[in-house]
Amino acid sequence: MDKELLQSAKEGNLDVVKQLINQALLQYNTSVKEIQLTEGVLSIKLRCLKGEIEPNLLLSVQQNAEKLKIKGVERVEVTEALKLNTPPPPLPQKQVRKIISKPPSLWSQPWIKGAGGLVLLVILAIPAAIFYQEQSICKISGGKPAYKELDSIVAEWDDAVTLAESTSRMALPSQISTMQAIKRDLDDIEWNECSSKAVDLLRNSMQATIEGFVLFLADEDESDIQEKWEASLSAQAAYGASYLDLLPPSEKMEKKREFYEGLAKDHLKSVRLAQYLHNLENSPLTSDVKNFTSDVEKLERFSSYRVAELEGHYNLQYSLSSPQFFTAIAASQDSKIKSYALAMTDYQWIICASVEPSKTIEMPIASGKSLSCGQESIQVEGKANPTE
Repeated sequence: MDKELLQSAKEGNLDVVKQLINQALLQYNTSVKEIQLTEGVLSIKLRCLKGEIEPNLLLSVQQNAEKLKIKGVERVEVTEALKLNTPPPPLPQKQVRKIISKPPSLWSQPWIKGAGGLVLLVILAIPAAIFYQEQSICKISGGKPAYKELDSIVAEWDDAVTLAESTSRMALPSQISTMQAIKRDLDDIEWNECSSKAVDLLRNSMQATIEGFVLFLADEDESDIQEKWEASLSAQAAYGASYLDLLPPSEKMEKKREFYEGLAKDHLKSVRLAQYLHNLENSPLTSDVKNFTSDVEKLERFSSYRVAELEGHYNLQYSLSSPQFFTAIAASQDSKIKSYALAMTDYQWIICASVEPSKTIEMPIASGKSLSCGQESIQVEGKANPTE
């Protein structure tokens, strides 16, 4: 086991804990559906793609998680994620495979302000507004909102891909079959015209992913596999933007913010990794992120889909104030979305986010061998000091 991963898990990085558990559960067709730490209790919910989870497996995961002695964890609870008691309404003349829906997110509710008769008018207007919103939401032929159906399919797809990514070549055929079955589910649903763009992009991403795994299984040339991954990621990012158009107005802004802020942060992390690998080849830091050498070139191309989707939403700037100090800024073009900044030296790196949604962010500061975020911004990734 990678010592850095193990140490990161012990320090409370739940993403790493989830990754380690998924690797251990691979042979059981089981993965972590949800993991969270609340008031000292580490809650882990497992999901099995086929059949039920054996009680002794739940106990084994609990005992191994306790042995990690994760920072801040006083007790570990491991349970099986609940399945829906009833499947979604079947489409006419079609048999739909049961899909476990993704738990709905909790969004802020709108405030109702006013006094006296104004309050009454607002209250009377609410049912009409809700009715109009419900009527304007894109739905599938059975009447279910298209975005909710897509949420269910994508949740199942993500679980299948997570297992496929960490499985051995010998066990890969069964995981490919699972992904193909999920894609057939997508094809079997009678989508309306309003959702066709998002569905086509999701289908293209799924197909490219499946083809990439098939090429990997056949031990084909790495460049051919890479081409499939890039096609998948490009379609995936475009799908994310189209998916936003299917959401009701009450959720669209929050999801849009999450989507583009995630893309901006991921792009800066990719640039940071590319710079690091570039530097390992005894090459200095560079402000020209397209000037990376050898295999690093592939890495930056691998994330280029993010740049395409960020256009029109973020302004990207790269600078080198000294041979040892590189910065990158992702400045939001929307005052309701946060801006991000990356700073790195030969010793460490940090990513900062504006405290509040903003079109601007101050440049991070280098002091000796330490880095710090500018005013009105906070560190969200990285190590500010080499001793950390």
